[in-house]
Amino acid sequence: MVTVRVKSGISQFHLNSSARFAFACAQIESEEKHLEWPQPRWDEARSNALAAVLLAAASLESSVNEFYQQAVDRDRDALKSLSETQMKLLAELWPEIEKRSPVRKHQVALVAMGHEPMSKGQEPYRSANGLNSLRNALIHFRPEWDDDLKVHRSLEKELSQLFPASALADRAKGQMAWFPLKCLGAGCAEWAIESAVRFSQQFVNTLGIRERLRRVTT
Repeated sequence: MVTVRVKSGISQFHLNSSARFAFACAQIESEEKHLEWPQPRWDEARSNALAAVLLAAASLESSVNEFYQQAVDRDRDALKSLSETQMKLLAELWPEIEKRSPVRKHQVALVAMGHEPMSKGQEPYRSANGLNSLRNALIHFRPEWDDDLKVHRSLEKELSQLFPASALADRAKGQMAWFPLKCLGAGCAEWAIESAVRFSQQFVNTLGIRERLRRVTT
């Protein structure tokens, strides 16, 4: 009698779900961007963008966690370009870096495998790190006075040039905070997905392993 054991991953499902929310957000913006703010589905659009960002960030973290677990399990099918010694090293590193950021986990793996880490000042590192910053700001949100912005202003400086603000928020009159209001739109949702995918693709291309995150049409 043969017993088959399976471990299921969730990183691609996170990414696919993120794409569905991003598509829904883009549809709302397309249909209502000509209307005065607040548009009928303003909150719905922001909810979709929020979900897309969090799920894109989750896909990147799940993917790298699955990568290390495959090394622990000595999964030669998934990591066929890596030697037994390399997988053993990754398995030894895993308990030490398990609680580090997803970006850091990727960088440590690259260095451990004898490669240069991705340049922090360039893409795709810049956007992937920005995605992690945005995710943390949303999950660990702390309100700030609009005339004394600190963390929120720093986040705006880091990210506002990487994607366009919400097309619905552009119709608002008067002052509106970039974070967490103007930033959560279709542009942000799409950027979050592309950031996760590009970063993951450079990682797997450098290591010569099987593709981990791929963009699918909704």
